[in-house]
Amino acid sequence: PVGPVAAWALRPARPGAAPARAPRFSLVPATAVALGVQTLFLVVTRTAQGNARDWDVYAPAALTWGLAMTGALVLLWTREAAHPARVPALTVTLAAGVAFWGVQASEPLQLRWIEARIQGHPRWGEGPLTRAHDFLGLRAFELGRFDEAAARFEQAVAAAPNPSFIYQLALARLRGGHPAEARETAMRAARLAPLNSYPWWVMSEAARALGDTAAASAYLDSARARGRVRPPIGLYPDR
Repeated sequence: PVGPVAAWALRPARPGAAPARAPRFSLVPATAVALGVQTLFLVVTRTAQGNARDWDVYAPAALTWGLAMTGALVLLWTREAAHPARVPALTVTLAAGVAFWGVQASEPLQLRWIEARIQGHPRWGEGPLTRAHDFLGLRAFELGRFDEAAARFEQAVAAAPNPSFIYQLALARLRGGHPAEARETAMRAARLAPLNSYPWWVMSEAARALGDTAAASAYLDSARARGRVRPPIGLYPDR
């Protein structure tokens, strides 16, 4: 946000006679069109909070704005008749950019911000809440924090008892070292989605961890009978 202000502050104080230059293509019209389209797209789509695919919408707009502001600052810095305030303006711009990047790169700050958003919108519908908890749960699972992932999936299930969320909860409990709870949760998911083989894989591994080899074999046969020959992603530590 400081970029446009710095670009305005660094404009030449007095227009001088420009030296003769060879004709070249200006990127200003193309940049203006790109920024306008990206901004309009953000306003029209109004991406859903917590959606794991929102970066598809935000990333191009952020990249376009970042490149445009960087190019403007570099161009104004290299001008011969630049404004005397260019040094403090550029310093403030870079410092603000580093500060904003630090906030985005800090996981505790981001989690607190997301939690504040969730708590601050008690009237959010089922979709945004479940997507937020599901996204945070998946991220914790990928980082190996299975108890944290299970807690997030529990919140998603509480908001919407979707079989997919229940399965993810069972998987997180299994990987977190709670096979009995994992098998019980997977059974619940299997009852809601009887044709889905994923819960049966979790039940098989949970039974195996509990020492019930007969049940583990039966669950595995049920999983394969439903069309899933290979285990789902995340069932084993190396997959």
